Amino acid sequence: MFNVTICFVFFILVLLSTPLSIFNRINGITSFTNQLRNDYLNNGDYLVVEDRLLYSNFIYAYRDVELTILTPRNPKKPIKSHFQLTMPLVSNFNKNFIYIGHPDSIGYLSDKKKIIKIQETDVLFKKTPIEVYEVLF
Repeated sequence: MFNVTICFVFFILVLLSTPLSIFNRINGITSFTNQLRNDYLNNGDYLVVEDRLLYSNFIYAYRDVELTILTPRNPKKPIKSHFQLTMPLVSNFNKNFIYIGHPDSIGYLSDKKKIIKIQETDVLFKKTPIEVYEVLF
C-alpha cells in the first residue's frame, strides 16, 4: 500500500509540473520545443542537436512534424551515443539547418558554412543556457 501511495503522489507531482528541483530535468522542455518550432522550424527543415537528452526529447516532441533531426558525429572521434549511429550529421552534409549545441562540435563538416547565433535561452532543465544557431551553406 505504501508503494502505491508513493507512486500515486509522484505521478500527481509530475502531472502538475511541480516546481520542485527534482523535476528540473523535465520541466520546461515542452515549452522550449514549442517556442523553437514556432520561431525557427518549418516542415521539411533540418534540426541538429548535440545533447542526447535534448535530442531524445525533440524526437518525441516533433514526432508529428515533418522534420529531420540529426546529431553531430565526427568520424575521427569515438561514438558517444546510439543517436550518432542512427541519425548522424555526416561530414559532407550541405543543407541549411538549425543547430543546438556548441559550434566546435560541427567543425568537422567539409563544406564551407556560416554559423549565426540566433538565440540563447536559460531553461530549467539545463544548468547552462541553450544556444541556438542557424548554419548556412
